Amino acid sequence: MDEQTLKIMGEKTGWYESMKGISSSIEYKTFYLENHLGQYPDFDHEHCTLCFEKIMNRDGCEKEGYVTLDFYYWLCKDCYSKYHQYLSTKLLQEDSFKGLTIFEIMDTELRLFDGKYKYYLNRLKFFFNKIQHQPIKKVDVEIYPIVGTETPSTGYVMELRHRKVTLKEAGIGEILAYIEQIKNDQEVLNYASFNRYPEMEIVLQKPKSL
Repeated sequence: MDEQTLKIMGEKTGWYESMKGISSSIEYKTFYLENHLGQYPDFDHEHCTLCFEKIMNRDGCEKEGYVTLDFYYWLCKDCYSKYHQYLSTKLLQEDSFKGLTIFEIMDTELRLFDGKYKYYLNRLKFFFNKIQHQPIKKVDVEIYPIVGTETPSTGYVMELRHRKVTLKEAGIGEILAYIEQIKNDQEVLNYASFNRYPEMEIVLQKPKSL
């Protein structure tokens, strides 16, 4: 976001000082309309990212809102209507990612760190489920799990590279099947049990050329 747009957004929302950090999480992202946000007990953010309106109304009615594809950031309908043009967001269409590889989609839609295609398992499951019918370009994918912890002082992080598999010409269905398998794998669960607050991540990478 350029400085002028950042200033406009900050003035409109009253969050100028922190708008740069907030906007980097939702800028250029693809959103979709979710009619019943309250039906998901594990939803990470219980309020709108920009105005902090709660998901649930005072009378307990479930709210509508626009959500990122990994089901992590949420904008209420009012904020999305007011600010989506400043954030350069777009709405999910049937062919939003036509001809793109899964790596290209992850580059634009997820907040990746350290230049790696590594992300939280539960969020990835939402993400892939939401785009599973997209006409993407299939590519070879290496994939393996990481067992970690939300609180580093109470556990450890272990890359389970011996559980790595190579999926040839992988579609999203094959990746989802692997995630579901790993999520319920007893060996992986045993490693996770040593952490007080276990967290599971999935790494995807392009196979190295021989």
